[in-house]
Amino acid sequence: MYQRELTDMDDLAHAQALLGEICSRVIPAAPRKVDKPLWLYGAGNLGRMAYAYLQWLGIPVAGVVDRQAAHWRGQDDWQGIALYAPDELSDTDQQQGLLAVTISTLPFSVLQQQLRAAGWNDVLPFYDVAEAYRDRHPLSNGWFADTLSQLEIQGMQQALARWDDAHSRAHYLQFLAWRCLREDWVDASHPVLPEQRYFIPELRACWQARECWLDVGAHHGEVSQRIHSERQGADDRFILIEADPANAQVIRQQCPSFELLPLCVGDSNRLQPFLGGQGYASQVTALATELVQQVTLDSLRLPASIIKLHLEGHELAALRGALQTLLQQRPVLMMTVYHNRQGMAELPAWLAEHLPDYRLLFRLHGWCGTAAVIYALPSERMHS
Repeated sequence: MYQRELTDMDDLAHAQALLGEICSRVIPAAPRKVDKPLWLYGAGNLGRMAYAYLQWLGIPVAGVVDRQAAHWRGQDDWQGIALYAPDELSDTDQQQGLLAVTISTLPFSVLQQQLRAAGWNDVLPFYDVAEAYRDRHPLSNGWFADTLSQLEIQGMQQALARWDDAHSRAHYLQFLAWRCLREDWVDASHPVLPEQRYFIPELRACWQARECWLDVGAHHGEVSQRIHSERQGADDRFILIEADPANAQVIRQQCPSFELLPLCVGDSNRLQPFLGGQGYASQVTALATELVQQVTLDSLRLPASIIKLHLEGHELAALRGALQTLLQQRPVLMMTVYHNRQGMAELPAWLAEHLPDYRLLFRLHGWCGTAAVIYALPSERMHS
């Protein structure tokens, strides 16, 4: 796995040259079906999601490898599941197995090098495996750009020029380098900080004494709970939207003081096929048979001052259904943009067209092209 050091992101012309290089070297898509004993590396949140995903598909997992295996064995989520420390595996396990890495808080190139040195021959990101089963499950975090249209290239050039700071240019190029080249690009001056997801300093500086937080795609309400904890004493209102019944039930139990709307959000009011019971990956998909009510944010007429969108690739549809709300209320926006190729050009272009008087920031909060978030900050908040 190739790793490249980035510098001089203050120089837009230099960043544009790097973008041109990316566009000229796009690799074909290479999803990987499981063709040998499958092991997972990493027992954290992504590891748990990956294991549940594979169980749902009926793909056997030989075991889960983690340096802190002894710790994870005591967790309820891993009861009855084979967990191993790296030194507990045989040479045969390593040489004949496929190791899918379920850690996105470190560069994959670093982990791959370490694991190969430890004896594993076949190491790849878990999401590259998941991408091979998109015909059966909608989890899409492993998408490849594969080919670029001229319109996309133009859109990427415009997006690069539109970002408000060097940090955004660095992270945007890192995002594109993974999606187009499957390469880790690293900028030591602008590190990837997972713990700052939805909490970057520029966003915090915009917070006002009273906010109405609209958490769309709330999962278990983790982000809203953290905001509430950090803003103790603030007269805030929290409205959480979550379409998955299992996730919504957790919100009711853990966040009883928050308002909950068990709805799906999109660009129109209609019934939509929704695959539930998938934890983080529950979403609207043609693969589902159960229908849920979809609404537009405009139709809800909520007084949101800060909106978070995490909708597994349906963020642009939600924005289109919220245009009047955005124009009239001018909320702060923070939205994930890594679940499909709309995050490369189409979604940034929509924001630039419809919200011209906003500061647009792009941040990566994970590796392997994941945890990419666009923050849109209205200009009047810069002086509040």
